Amino acid sequence: MIQIERMENFPPNDNPYWHDHFSMGHTIAENVHVMFATFPNEKASHLIVINTETGERVMLTFGPGSMGHWNESHTKQNLNEGVTVITKPFEKAKEMFV
Repeated sequence: MIQIERMENFPPNDNPYWHDHFSMGHTIAENVHVMFATFPNEKASHLIVINTETGERVMLTFGPGSMGHWNESHTKQNLNEGVTVITKPFEKAKEMFV
């Protein structure tokens, strides 16, 4: 089950690594950056997708209770609030960035 949750925004047009010193990442489009805390040979618990133009962030979490890699130094909302179960993740994620 994939869950998606909004996170506190970064300032628009800022470098994501000025605000998240823990995660690694990859730019996948001019305005979209994905951050993660795992290496290719590890299972991912979550991904953070950032619209770098607006600063909006969402976290995609894979499976219940899969936040084992989450570092408390991240700025995030309470996991028990605002979590939406996604059955069509790409359509829902698109809505959150439009």
